[in-house]
Amino acid sequence: MGWRSSDADSRRILLIIEGREEWADRLAGRGTIGMPERAKLLTAKRRPIRENRLRIFVLECPDPIDALQGRSEGPVVAAIGKLIGHEVLTFLVRSKRELRETCRYLGSIEPQQDVHRQPDRPLCLHISAHGNSSGLGIGADFLKWSELAKAIKAFLSIHMQYTGKRIVVLSACRAECQKLTETIRKQAAARKGGISPPKYLFCTSGEVLWQNAAVGWTLFYHLLPEADLDIRKSVMSVLDKIEAAGVGSFIYFRWDDEQEKYLRYEPTRSSAHAKGR
Repeated sequence: MGWRSSDADSRRILLIIEGREEWADRLAGRGTIGMPERAKLLTAKRRPIRENRLRIFVLECPDPIDALQGRSEGPVVAAIGKLIGHEVLTFLVRSKRELRETCRYLGSIEPQQDVHRQPDRPLCLHISAHGNSSGLGIGADFLKWSELAKAIKAFLSIHMQYTGKRIVVLSACRAECQKLTETIRKQAAARKGGISPPKYLFCTSGEVLWQNAAVGWTLFYHLLPEADLDIRKSVMSVLDKIEAAGVGSFIYFRWDDEQEKYLRYEPTRSSAHAKGR
């Protein structure tokens, strides 16, 4: 039995992100794939994967209708993330108060309790919410970017005992307009607030359909273990591949220690004229 065209489309995305474009091109022109070719696809040699698994905290911040109708990324990210090898924990956050309390709880993480003895695994705070250029909807509350910085402060504290790199993810409409990194930069420059800038802030760009966000972040967490977070081109390649898959545009803001500011990278279709560094 061959693959249906919808299955082929899904497989084509996976082939693109695995760097096997020649097979992706073959799949693009057919509705079904015979068993011999299917066997070749399944047994083709894959590139080695870096052991760079994450610890991901997904903060799902739905409005009541989203919660009622089951629109959420958390279960998808958690299910796929665990299969990939990430450690994932999901929280339902319904207000500013709950966001602040959840981040205070996450900030209390103690690496000495880690039975796997992997204190340097990157730690990711993934916030899924409605948003616009002014801020994010956190359940029943709307937080401006400066208010969001205060609410997640405990996750960014310099007093946190965890030694792994910290990453913030914003999955929301118009998240590319975020002012969170600028607020963090100012606090770090003023040496006040006890803030340690996260190594990266990743976010979606433009208006984002829920389905595309769920698929896009699945690809992101599938690809990121291949990247070296200390090499910008390695991380840029992850975003380029997601752009090529056609499931949305993702942007990063990377903290540069020498310049003490965030540098932005936004891929284009060809990435030939991509912005940022």
